[in-house]
Amino acid sequence: FNQSKTKWEKHCKKLTKKHTKERDHLQKEITSLTVEKDKLLKRLNTIEQDTRTHGNVNANLSDAESRTKLNASYSELYDNEWTEAFDELTTDNKITDKDAIMILLKVLMTSFQNCREVTWGRYERLIHVASSVDIKHVSSVSSAKHITRTQNMNIDLMHDIKGIWLKATQELKEIAAEPLYSVIEASLDMNITVMPMTSKYLKRCIDLGWQMGVQEKPLHLDGFVEIDSYAGKSFDKDKFRAYTRYGSHIAFVVWPTLYEYEGGPILGKGVAQGSAPVNTSN
Repeated sequence: FNQSKTKWEKHCKKLTKKHTKERDHLQKEITSLTVEKDKLLKRLNTIEQDTRTHGNVNANLSDAESRTKLNASYSELYDNEWTEAFDELTTDNKITDKDAIMILLKVLMTSFQNCREVTWGRYERLIHVASSVDIKHVSSVSSAKHITRTQNMNIDLMHDIKGIWLKATQELKEIAAEPLYSVIEASLDMNITVMPMTSKYLKRCIDLGWQMGVQEKPLHLDGFVEIDSYAGKSFDKDKFRAYTRYGSHIAFVVWPTLYEYEGGPILGKGVAQGSAPVNTSN
């Protein structure tokens, strides 16, 4: 009986030791998997935050501050250079007020459109190249780790692309400014090089248009508006402030509304001339 008892106790101890060893091994596996899971979740959170930062212009404080400063510069352009150019056109060159407004609006819109095409077009081409990298989702742990590394590389690549784009567009600005000036001047059918204030206004439009274009989401002027785009429409005080008079309707646009990005919220009000509605009754 004692021999059987001793044998049974040895067997139990052996089983207990085996189970303890297996439990410890499983515990290590659980700990290892937990650590790996936490790493993956942390990485996923970083990816999501980075994606939100790239997709939302308000996600970055410095970006929001930059847009606020650009809006201030946009307002100053109207208050200062626009006013000087307007006086030069109407007083020195005997151009009517409305024709002068139309010329200055065309200078602004043509400058911004050309700058956006040059700056943003380059960024879109770079992003297209980067986005051609595919991530294939498979179930194995090693592949999951590979996906994480690939996503990490893609995010790093996006940051590198932005840096390359910013540097390239800054260098290109020095080369492109003069040809842009000539293109815009030619579209006006008038020689503004002999008009110092109007020439200064054009150069300022190009400079500001370039700055607004060098954004992940470029600032947007109201649909590349023309002087009569809103003629006859209700005067929206949320979009415009009055030029020389308010009215229930708009006679013509003087200065376009500025948006944080195309389809985004208003950043700065435009300027429009108010008028009474046209009476169509007999």
